[in-house]
Amino acid sequence: MKFDFPYIIEVLLLLGCAFFDTKPKYARMARCCAYFFFFFFICCRARVVGGDTYDYVNYFTGASYYYLSGDQTLEPFFLLYNQFVHLFTNNDVVYVFLTSFLALFPIVFLVKRYSVNQSFSLALFFLIGPYVNYFAAFRQMLGISWLLIGMICVLADARWKWVKFTIFATLGYFTHHSIVIMAAIYLLCYFLKINRKFAIICIACSALFGVVLKTFSVADFIAVFSALNFGDLFGGRDSLYLARSLYTADQVGPIFSMLSKSIWGVAIFYYSSKEDVEHWFVKIVLFYIIISNLFYTVPNVHRLTMGLSIFSIISYTWMFRNRKIRMKPVNFFSGLMCFLLIYMIYSFFVQTTLDANRMHPYYFFFEDYKFIPYPFER
Repeated sequence: MKFDFPYIIEVLLLLGCAFFDTKPKYARMARCCAYFFFFFFICCRARVVGGDTYDYVNYFTGASYYYLSGDQTLEPFFLLYNQFVHLFTNNDVVYVFLTSFLALFPIVFLVKRYSVNQSFSLALFFLIGPYVNYFAAFRQMLGISWLLIGMICVLADARWKWVKFTIFATLGYFTHHSIVIMAAIYLLCYFLKINRKFAIICIACSALFGVVLKTFSVADFIAVFSALNFGDLFGGRDSLYLARSLYTADQVGPIFSMLSKSIWGVAIFYYSSKEDVEHWFVKIVLFYIIISNLFYTVPNVHRLTMGLSIFSIISYTWMFRNRKIRMKPVNFFSGLMCFLLIYMIYSFFVQTTLDANRMHPYYFFFEDYKFIPYPFER
């Protein structure tokens, strides 16, 4: 039992940048350092860190002639992307770096444009969990990046913005089929009208019936979903995301952990301004929380919500516009220390449990990780 110190150090560095980001004299330097730490840590990881990354890299380099199984066909635009990269290199390190950079760039663009504290948003990327999906879901994160570029076109009110959104969403779909669900939720949230009270009630009801009372029947929903043949939109991968055995009560973890997203969500809607509550990002976060509460027993539900969860790292910072909790150095530093403590406890818990996403231990590409048995046994 031990801490995975690279993660701890990364979060500590980002929280330090977040503290100095509140000081006008040091803000620019703090943000530059935060972006460097962020990209370096994720893009320069070894290929054995993060779920399916190792399998995709093997497929790219030719060490394996298929991804996971011979009967699973990858989407055409992802195959085209691989062929394009092959024109320049067959190196696994460059492949991981380039793909990770392309996937993260739209997120960083949105953080830079909309976050109240950019460094803190990057720290939240690790503290509240989106980083796990972005390490593990190698191809899916690339598909989401195309969808986010389409969203950026809409936010910029570009000419033919919805045509551009459709084009980029289509590219995302042909990179990973799950993007169709995220694109549909994005569109719904753009036109949906909500208010603070409605959002808090929705979060409370989903937490009550989904997590506390457990009266929402996931099995019945999956049966209806399958009967309507919606799984065809996923290219047959609905069986991977929805039809696997559900978690039992002793597998889902403490109830506080299950309710943490709801607590964050209520805080966002309670402290944010009326304009922020009605923002596109916050409405997407609302859907993310509701889906997570109702389907928390589905092992891979995060693969359908990872394109929604990323907006929480931006919308959470909007609370600090509220006069009651406006960021003062002492209060903000105390908050950072609390976040660090929570994260250290979380990291320790992960280290003592089965790491299905292969996030631990962390290695940079230049370290010797060949002695790790589990990725090479596949």
